[in-house]
Amino acid sequence: MDLKEYKTKLGKLSLNEQKLRDLYLRDLSLGKIQGSLTGYASIDKPWLKYYSEDTLQNIKIPEESAYLHILKSNKNNMNNTALIYGDKEITYSELFKKIDLVANSFHNMGIKKGDIVSVCLANTPETAYIFYALNKIGAICDFMDPRATSLVMKEHLNLAKSKKLLTISDCYPIFKNLKNETMIDTIISINPLETLYNNNPPINNKIETNDLYWNQFLELGKNSDYNYVDNEINTPITVLHTGGSTGEPKGALLTNYNLNSLATQWLNTGIAYEKGDKILSLMPPFVSFGLAANLHVPLSNSMKIILIPTYEPEKTLDLIQLYKPNCVPASPAHWEQVYLDPRSKKMDWSFLKIALMGGEILNPEVEKGLNKMFKENNSQCKFVGAYGMTETSTALAIGFDKKVNLDGSVGAPLPLTNLSIINPDTEEELEYNQIGEICASTPNTMLGYYGRDEETNKILKTHNDGKIWVHTGDLGYMTENGILFIKGRIKRIIIRFDGIKIYPIDIETKLYQNPIIAKSAVIGTKDQKHLHGENPVAYIVLKDNNLKEDYEYIKDYCEKNIIDYAVPVDYIFTNELPYTRNGKIDFNKLKQDYKARILKK
Repeated sequence: MDLKEYKTKLGKLSLNEQKLRDLYLRDLSLGKIQGSLTGYASIDKPWLKYYSEDTLQNIKIPEESAYLHILKSNKNNMNNTALIYGDKEITYSELFKKIDLVANSFHNMGIKKGDIVSVCLANTPETAYIFYALNKIGAICDFMDPRATSLVMKEHLNLAKSKKLLTISDCYPIFKNLKNETMIDTIISINPLETLYNNNPPINNKIETNDLYWNQFLELGKNSDYNYVDNEINTPITVLHTGGSTGEPKGALLTNYNLNSLATQWLNTGIAYEKGDKILSLMPPFVSFGLAANLHVPLSNSMKIILIPTYEPEKTLDLIQLYKPNCVPASPAHWEQVYLDPRSKKMDWSFLKIALMGGEILNPEVEKGLNKMFKENNSQCKFVGAYGMTETSTALAIGFDKKVNLDGSVGAPLPLTNLSIINPDTEEELEYNQIGEICASTPNTMLGYYGRDEETNKILKTHNDGKIWVHTGDLGYMTENGILFIKGRIKRIIIRFDGIKIYPIDIETKLYQNPIIAKSAVIGTKDQKHLHGENPVAYIVLKDNNLKEDYEYIKDYCEKNIIDYAVPVDYIFTNELPYTRNGKIDFNKLKQDYKARILKK
């Protein structure tokens, strides 16, 4: 039987048969029984040995709405703190009362099951109320980024065809001007200080008569006896946008089942998330990392969420010192700022249990430096890598304990998630330790992109086992022990004129090891000496702005420490690297910058 036939046969197993097979594979990986393995990760699932027999037998995704899931999860914890915003603490009881009030207001203004409501807000309590209130009545929350351009905002509104919009007051003038170009008929303006001022803050912007302030909106729900709770698990509950500045935005449709699956799998890894722990929520709710990992997961586990409304990585250490959170999930930009801040080496880190990074790969040298800092300053914490994407509701793999949290890795797949490494050219599965495209089969998988069937079909594909697999566009490899390592985006591979592949992260890692370099980013640029191919160019930020930009020193360092075919052909010194709004290095801007430099020569 060949590999395709074998996978087809596996795809026909019942759910109970799949569980029995997973238990068999676990015992096989642990050496409890003898037998042969195939050498292919998606079939052998070597990561199952890291989960208990009880977890694999009994883990079950709650078949209920996201709202009902957090309500049931906290039925005995209503007096505990749910949200911390500034110096104000909001209990779980207060959270659910406000969710119910907001749901009544939506109902009384005509929002019903299946309607799309656009939400352009920061990381505030109102955002949590709105998301779960819309979920309660079966409506869809279309999240938008307040930092986006008016063009992108218009694209998103026209894609969603929403009629109601809730926005931060500073963005109200933008949306007011977009009314004639979209279907929006009512805007609800929310001041980020609403909660702190008990719904009576200073008004930033005057609004039109047919629009509402937040406190006026809440009045609509008072004295209402509307108690409907939608509980369909596979209908969309949110749209999270993954791009859009060219007229083709993509909005990932996630369901109740997706978010509950993510929360259930995450908390069943054994990661040190304990009830009552404080989690610092630095990521905004309009990205999946913010919504799923920083809101739904902790609320599903009765944790305290510290909401930070502004995205300012340079203030990360100040916030950590102020709140002393037990768990900090953050972006590379946040952790780089912590690492580079000299104060971090002198403070007591004993309060920290989980330092987690999502969104992109953190440079290995920064990771090592953080681990050294934690160890020397009273914390048992070891930096935790995680990997996932919006289309899979955030996480696919996580370094949930010391057995899987190997340096430079992103840990092991979640318990109900299957990963495969394929050759992107042939789509054949590769064996262990071979670099290829990461594909995932997981209950976290989105329904698709809203109104973008062609784009959906490019990323969601049915394999021989009859299951839908997400083609992530990321490169990585899986070890025979089930540990995943990331090598970057397929689009970031630099292919030389002679066909040799160069992985930018390998060059960046070596550059970070140089004592005078604070940050680096490597891009591929057109080979000027050949008709085809690209060469690497390194952008460099020095640790000390007073240091001389020594081109020859860096060139000599790279020639001695990097394999000859991957040595950069040019080095650009800069005061700072450009970042996207979500804390990832903006490689497109670097490419544009280098093209402009070439044209000037």
